[in-house]
Amino acid sequence: MRDFLFQVKSVLSALQAADHILVVTHQKPDGDAIGSAAAMVGYLEKMGKESLVFCQHPPQDMFHFLPHMNKFTTDASVVRSPLYDLIVVLDSSDLAYAGIDELLRSRKEPLPPLVNIDHHASNVYFGEYHLIDPAAPSTTTVLYRLIAAEHRHFIDAPLATSLLTGLLTDTGHFSNPATNELALAVGAELLMHGARFRQITAATWQNREIGTLHLWGKALARLQYFPRYRLASTVLTLEDFRTARVEGDPTEGIANFLANLKEADVILVLKEQEGGTVKGSLRTVRPDIDVSHLALALGGGGHKKAAGFKIQGKLIRTPQGWKIITG
Repeated sequence: MRDFLFQVKSVLSALQAADHILVVTHQKPDGDAIGSAAAMVGYLEKMGKESLVFCQHPPQDMFHFLPHMNKFTTDASVVRSPLYDLIVVLDSSDLAYAGIDELLRSRKEPLPPLVNIDHHASNVYFGEYHLIDPAAPSTTTVLYRLIAAEHRHFIDAPLATSLLTGLLTDTGHFSNPATNELALAVGAELLMHGARFRQITAATWQNREIGTLHLWGKALARLQYFPRYRLASTVLTLEDFRTARVEGDPTEGIANFLANLKEADVILVLKEQEGGTVKGSLRTVRPDIDVSHLALALGGGGHKKAAGFKIQGKLIRTPQGWKIITG
């Protein structure tokens, strides 16, 4: 706790010393990435700071209800701009996942200080300033504690709604293993600050499309169980996503859903991505299993109960089942 409070003071000093701040969150942003970025912009605005959010991919339409969506840009030139005297990276374990590693290398101007705010145990502690809590259920939870440390009065309904969006989506609406005492405590406090729980739920939970259900159906139909390892896995191909014609990735909740399987201790969901890669999502609810070790061995990372990785290759169907072909 003492180290965390020291990190809070250090990050607050960096924010207060800057005038123009570039906020960065990871590629293909989820609710925690978008919620934390929107909350950071709102917080900086109340501090009298100018800010902009860079993300390689635009937010999905479902997050239209959040404030400051007009502050998001996919224009990579802002990362190279000399205008910004501080860069705040949110919800990203490394700069490659944030999508700015190569962009920073190609800068002609001196690199401004980096603030690294995250909750992933696999974070590599890049940057000059760190605020990282692997026990936190979401990055918005970490950000809430930063804001509440000295500026609790800044937290109004729009800011609280942004923060709660990240918390709800990363905990599966308080249903997955990330749901701990801190999650419920912060959630209650955000509701007291006016967070719009029903609006968040309607936008992020109760908005399934027909195409989404078709994708889930394919994933469930291809479910395989490996009793020797007590592991269940399934796959989704690029063609599945193209046929479904749905925005973004509506299958993020499949791994969490399958984690409820009685027979399986570990869940693996493999999804083909553009560019010749396969994304793997690992889940477990077993207290004695840490799936982040497996993810790290495959070049990824994450949490003990929820982790992921990405490898070069494609999915093919064989008589023995689905396999990843690399190279």
